[in-house]
Amino acid sequence: MAEIGPVIGHALRIARELDAWDGGGEDVMLERCPWNYPIVLTFQPLSGTITAGCPALIEPSEVVPTFSKLLAELIPKYLDPSAYRVALDGLPEIPEILELEWAHIYTGNARIAHIIEPAAAKHLAPMTLELGGKSPLSSTASIWVRRAGCGGEEGCGWEGK
Repeated sequence: MAEIGPVIGHALRIARELDAWDGGGEDVMLERCPWNYPIVLTFQPLSGTITAGCPALIEPSEVVPTFSKLLAELIPKYLDPSAYRVALDGLPEIPEILELEWAHIYTGNARIAHIIEPAAAKHLAPMTLELGGKSPLSSTASIWVRRAGCGGEEGCGWEGK
């Protein structure tokens, strides 16, 4: 439940704000899923990609092979396989995939980010990094604490802090 709840909450938040989304995106996203909390760290970014109407290549971590295989089985079953693909680690195409021009890259952990960053820099593709719970958060009287604290509290709850 620790991973399912945040994914459902994120989907409900997107549903409430759906009118504000542009949609109709054509930019292709590369999502290199982190291994820790694979459900939430796969489906939260993917839900935004889907809502924006952008296709994606999802590369789950080799560290969670059961989840990765399940994802490879379920994505084409429930999403348009011409728009959403799963590339299991170890495929010979992975180096070639990194050479493609991506509109945005989502990845986790510093080791993987160091591998992906040169490819992203080559095309000036923006990257979003999930860095394993390194979420510094401070609040002051001048910010909306309830909204700003939401993500930090959620992350701290996962980490047991």
